[in-house]
Amino acid sequence: MAAGGSRVSVSLLSVGLVLLLILMLWWSLISSREEELDLPQCRSSSACGYLQVNAFGVNSRQFCSCGGGGGGGGGGGLGLVGGEGSVGRRIVAFTGTLKMDVAVTMGNQQFKYCGPTPALRLCGRQEPAYTAAYLFTSPPSVLVGERHLLHCLCPPPRTHQRSDTLEEEVLRRGNLSWPLYTPVHC
Repeated sequence: MAAGGSRVSVSLLSVGLVLLLILMLWWSLISSREEELDLPQCRSSSACGYLQVNAFGVNSRQFCSCGGGGGGGGGGGLGLVGGEGSVGRRIVAFTGTLKMDVAVTMGNQQFKYCGPTPALRLCGRQEPAYTAAYLFTSPPSVLVGERHLLHCLCPPPRTHQRSDTLEEEVLRRGNLSWPLYTPVHC
C-alpha cells in the first residue's frame, strides 16, 4: 500500500507544480499588459525597445508604446532575430502578434523601432553611437519618459561601451527635466 500512496503524492505534487506554472505564466501575461499601458507614446526616430543576448539568456526592455500608428508595434514583449556579429537591419516581431517590424542589430544587441529604422552609417573613431535621455519629475524624482537615439552603427566586432555619467541637462520646464547622459561610443 505504501508504494501506491507515494505514487498518488508524486502525482498530486506534479499536478500542483503544473498549476503553479500556469498561474505564474498567466500572472506574467497580465503584468506585461498592465506595464505596456503605462508606457509613454514613442517619439519620432527613437528606439522603442532593446534586446540583448548574454550568458543568462535574452534581456528585453520596452521604452515606450508604439500605439496605433506609424507602421509598427502594439503589444507584447520583444522578439529577437539576428546573430552574433551581425550589423544592420533585421526583421523583428513583437511576440504575440503577426506584425513584423525593422530593428537595428549590433552584435548581441538589438534596438526595436515602431516604424522604419533611421538610416545609419558606420561610426568613426570617438564618434558617439548612442545617447539616452530620461524625463524625470522633481521632487520626487519619478521616471515618466525616455528617449533612446542611435546615431551610427558600431562596426563588427565592436559594440557599445556604456557610461551612465550625467553630461548635461538638456531641458527643464516646471517640475520636469530631460537629463542627457554621456553619449555611448563603440
